[in-house]
Amino acid sequence: MTRAAEPWSGGTRSTDNSILPFAASILVATQVVEKIMQSSNLQVRGLIGLVVVAVALGWLTLLDADAEYSTGMFAQLMVKGLGVGTALVPFSVVIVSSTALQGTGITAGILQTTLTIGSSLGVNAATDCVRQS
Repeated sequence: MTRAAEPWSGGTRSTDNSILPFAASILVATQVVEKIMQSSNLQVRGLIGLVVVAVALGWLTLLDADAEYSTGMFAQLMVKGLGVGTALVPFSVVIVSSTALQGTGITAGILQTTLTIGSSLGVNAATDCVRQS
């Protein structure tokens, strides 16, 4: 397990835990934001989520190599998580509900598989970029 400096405690922590706030913000968005925005169109909610993700990714590009997690990436990851959570539910509903009733199970399975493979490829590409720099 990789260890990284923890800027707010002076100690070390597992880097595996650094993704937890991002996951928590996705959970908040899927539960809270969806309730707030439930009267709006699904496509509009999805597009709002994608815009929030784009803003967070643009904000992340402003980081330099010396950025620390708590002061450099935490807020951006939280905003990105809110955007992902806001976009995820509406797009999933649109995709699954656009298929015939007997095909919804396979459609949901393909959707989840695509999300998982896409995430894995994204992590792999980001890791390669970091290694080459």
